[in-house]
Amino acid sequence: MILGHGIFSTVDDLCHRYWEEGLDNHTLRNSLEDVFASIQELDFLVYLLTNILVRQGQHLSGLDSVSVTEFLRQMNETETVPEITSLFFDRFDTFFPETSGVTYKPFIEKLITYIEEHLSDPNLSLKWLSTNYLYMSVDYVSKQFSLQTGEKFSNYLNRLRITKAKSLLIGCDTENIYTIAEQVGCGNNPQYFSQLFKKYTGMTPTEYMKKMSGK
Repeated sequence: MILGHGIFSTVDDLCHRYWEEGLDNHTLRNSLEDVFASIQELDFLVYLLTNILVRQGQHLSGLDSVSVTEFLRQMNETETVPEITSLFFDRFDTFFPETSGVTYKPFIEKLITYIEEHLSDPNLSLKWLSTNYLYMSVDYVSKQFSLQTGEKFSNYLNRLRITKAKSLLIGCDTENIYTIAEQVGCGNNPQYFSQLFKKYTGMTPTEYMKKMSGK
């Protein structure tokens, strides 16, 4: 039986192979089913699945955020490990579609990695990253980023921030919203964070927290 950090390590390796090495979703599903069979603690499974879906949202720009949000809501209303596991695998192909082998140019990959690792930096901008990190023309990087990812840099960055915020808000107290705003790069401006969150989700952070808690 795989326990604790071993499960995280195993799942992380499997997802990395899906994201970076083209592991097919059928093999990924079978492998995850084997791993999940050893999980008995409800809270651990909820945390693990939330982490997986947040990271998948960062890698797959086309991931249906409505489906993810609905799954997370249902998961938090479900009381047994088997029910949650079944709920997840019923939607598995939506969350983890068959890989297409699409890869980005190296400098776009480098840019995306930097963004993910410095998401809490409120000063992230395409101009700064192009000039000081990639040492390339901002106009060229902007055009290539849009062509390869299918969305503008600003939308990509904001979407990542909101995806991470949604994960952090689950089980959070309202007084911690200020801290979460900082963690996702909205600095010391919770009002801006709230406006941005509502733009992308249709709800304020507080409304989202209430919905996810079933209150």
